[in-house]
Amino acid sequence: MKTTYKIAGILILCSGIALVAIYKNALTNEVKASQPIVNSFTLADKQDVDNHSLEQIHPEKENKETLPAVENIASNKVYVSPQLSGNIGLFGEDKMDNPVDNVFHILLPEKPSANKVVWLEYELDGVADFASVSRSINDELATGGYFVQKSEGWKEQRERLNPAVLKQGDNIIRFSVPADAKYGYRVRNVRIREENAAQTARQLILNQPSGSCYFGQEAYTQGFITGKDASKAIIRINGKEAGTFNGLFEELIEKPDSKATQWTALVEAVYPDGEKLTATLHFDTPSTFDYRNDLKREFLFTQIDAKRKSPFTIDLENTKLTATEGSVKATTPISITSLRDVDYASLDAGMINVSAGADGYRFLPHGTVFDREVQLEMKYDTLLIPEGYTPEDIRTYFFDENTHRWVALPRDTVLQVAQTVVSRTTHFTLHRYD
Repeated sequence: MKTTYKIAGILILCSGIALVAIYKNALTNEVKASQPIVNSFTLADKQDVDNHSLEQIHPEKENKETLPAVENIASNKVYVSPQLSGNIGLFGEDKMDNPVDNVFHILLPEKPSANKVVWLEYELDGVADFASVSRSINDELATGGYFVQKSEGWKEQRERLNPAVLKQGDNIIRFSVPADAKYGYRVRNVRIREENAAQTARQLILNQPSGSCYFGQEAYTQGFITGKDASKAIIRINGKEAGTFNGLFEELIEKPDSKATQWTALVEAVYPDGEKLTATLHFDTPSTFDYRNDLKREFLFTQIDAKRKSPFTIDLENTKLTATEGSVKATTPISITSLRDVDYASLDAGMINVSAGADGYRFLPHGTVFDREVQLEMKYDTLLIPEGYTPEDIRTYFFDENTHRWVALPRDTVLQVAQTVVSRTTHFTLHRYD
C-alpha cells in the first residue's frame, strides 16, 4: 500500500512564504560600547513559576483582536501572547512536529519607538537557553540553534529585540528546529516587554546567554545594531566580516588561541558615515553540545519597483513571479528572500518539501493584494520526490499564519522538462509546493 504524502514546494508570500512540496568604510568617529547589552538572563529551574500571574492578563480567546494583553509595571509594559504554550520539534512522546503551536501572536497597540528597550521573554524546557533555539520575528530570518544543549526544567529566557522589527498590530514569533532534528523543546508564556530608557541614536546590542559558553574551538553570538543606516553598516568580529540582515547579525566565532580556556572577541559595527561602535564578548566556560546544526548563514535577496502601468517580472534563484500591466495600484517595492527550513513553521504531517535550491522563499511586502492574478514559478528537485510519486503530485504551498496551516495555491501546470511548477496567486502570504 502506498504511503500518502503531500509533495510541497515552499514559497513564502505576504510576508509571503512559498515552497513546492508533496504532501507527504572609513574607520573614523569611533564610539566604544563599554558595556555591550547582553542577553539578560537565563534563570535556572523555573518549576515554581506561577502561571496564573501571566495567564490573567491574556485576552479572552473570542476577543483576541480587540485589545492586546498588557500589564503595566511602573513605566514598563508587557504584552502577552494568548497562546499559552507550544511544543517545538520532537518533544516527549511527540512523533512529529505540528506547526499549529509553533507560532505565537502578540498584539502591540503601536510600534515601539526607538527610545524603548524591548525584550522577548518566555520560559523554555528541553534545551539549555535561547542560543539552542531557532527563532524569528515577523519578516526577519531566524537566529540561533547552531549548538543545542539538552536540559530539563523550565528556565526563564530574556533577549533584547530591535524595536525596528516590531510593528503596530499583530507581531508573529516563530520557534523552529531543522527539518531533520531529532530533538525538541517547549516554550510558554511568550511576551514582549517594553521599558523606557534613555537611548543613544546608534547602538550595538549583543545577546549572549549567561555562562558565556563556547564549544571546542567555536562560540556563537547574535545581536543587532540600531540607528540611521543600520542596514548598511558592516559588522566585523575579530576582524572577520559577519553576515547581516536589516541590522541583525549572528556568527560562529573561531577561538583565536587553541590552548586558552578563557578568551574574548572584539565586535565592531562600522556605519557608512564612518562612525564605529565596538564591544567585547567574553567566553569563559568550555562546554559540550548534544546536537550541532550546520545552518547556512548566507541568503539571497532581490528587489524591484513594480509599476502600475507596466508588466513586471522578479526572479531569484529557482523562483520567478510574473505580472501583467495593472497588477498593482501604485509603484510597489517587491522583494524575494531565500529561506532555510528554520525560517518558517514546520510542515504539516505527510508533507515533503521538494523545492530546488533554497528551502523556501519570502515575498514582500506583507499583505500585498494584486488587482490581477500573478504567475508564480518554482523549480523542484526530482531527487527529493519519494518513490511512487511523480511531478504531477507537486503543488505550491503558502503558510497561513492565522490558521497555522499550509495551503495549496491554484496550479496551472507542471513543466517537467524545466522541472518547474506554475501556480497563480492574488496576494503575498507564505507559499510552498505540496
